Amino acid sequence: MQDIQQKLDKYNTPYVPGEKRSPEYERQIRQKQTLKRRISIAKSLKYEAKYLLINENNLEQVYYLISLFNDKFKMLHKRASEETIILAFIFYTVRLDDSRINLNNYRISKKYHLNDQVFSLIISRMFHIVMQEKPIVPSLTTDYNHDVLYDTHGKIK
Repeated sequence: MQDIQQKLDKYNTPYVPGEKRSPEYERQIRQKQTLKRRISIAKSLKYEAKYLLINENNLEQVYYLISLFNDKFKMLHKRASEETIILAFIFYTVRLDDSRINLNNYRISKKYHLNDQVFSLIISRMFHIVMQEKPIVPSLTTDYNHDVLYDTHGKIK
């Protein structure tokens, strides 16, 4: 009788040794869930902005930007919603193809409170974060003669 009670007690507990997840693993799971949610938001915004003509290449770029800035969304704009930031990513990628696109001409930008000021702030902070993580470092090259450059451009005459 005691053996049966021991086994029942062992397997009726919510915690089994070796089953508990580490805080790091829990954080990774939350990040993956957040990434999936934001990608689904991007898909729904694509269908909502049907007049914006978003192609698959633009959408892949948006997915890349979402995954790149997944843990830094609030650094891009503290008061903007996730939809607004993702919509800024969408407008950025579409504007790369066609620079004549104006934010104010689209109803979806008004719906999610994305104006030119918010858009430029998000894009500026996006590039600022990238430059902080991967700064441009000058490096020497053998493609040209450095002495000639110093003689022609390096000295004040």
